[in-house]
Amino acid sequence: MQKSLARRAVTWLTVAILLLVCGYALCNNLINITMNPIIDEFSLAGANQGMMSSMISLGSLVALFLTPLLQGRVKKFWMLAFSGALEGLMLLLTGASSNFPALLAVCVVLGMGGGLTDSYANSYIIDLHRENSAKCLGLLHGCFGVGGLLTPLLASYVLSYSGWRDVYWVSAGVFGALFLGFVLIGLKTHRRIDVREVSSETKLSGSMLKGYLSRPRNVFLLIAGVFYAASQIGVTGWIARYMTLRFDAE
Repeated sequence: MQKSLARRAVTWLTVAILLLVCGYALCNNLINITMNPIIDEFSLAGANQGMMSSMISLGSLVALFLTPLLQGRVKKFWMLAFSGALEGLMLLLTGASSNFPALLAVCVVLGMGGGLTDSYANSYIIDLHRENSAKCLGLLHGCFGVGGLLTPLLASYVLSYSGWRDVYWVSAGVFGALFLGFVLIGLKTHRRIDVREVSSETKLSGSMLKGYLSRPRNVFLLIAGVFYAASQIGVTGWIARYMTLRFDAE
């Protein structure tokens, strides 16, 4: 009976994580669709046009270094709840930004929230499904793809009737519904599951970090990850920007 309840709890918690990842995909792709109207509203020129995606990449970089520091200290469910709350709040603040510097600050925090969600969602899925983690990670990334596919459809629909700020406010509402589902399901299920994560994970120390960074392969992987995240966010947005300027169409 207990095993049956635990399996059911694992299933529901997995569903909750998938909901949050769909919301993360929404946050991650919005800047690519709204870049043009934002550039026009703030009359941006030159390098300033790319600062939004750069600040999101910077936030992701902060998350990259923050994640190992929190390893073994905070439960993954609560970290996902924290990162999701950050993303939802930043969507609202993006729509309310009255000047460009404030918008850039919001982009940094939005990128950090997304980076934390990405890291902890993948890690938590592996903890929950150690025997078939590859299959479940594929499902997780599939949900991210679905969210990424629906984002331009939602944003384009809102833009056809209103401005870019409303895109973020509507998206915040959609994300809030997904995040609420994650929290409500997670609060009921995560305590029923024996996932020995915090107690079994080794806390990062200075000597461990030094040992990790002393290996050239690890440093190379970190650098590659940073540039990959930057290109993933920036290239898509700049393709949309180029297409608009080249063909004079939204």
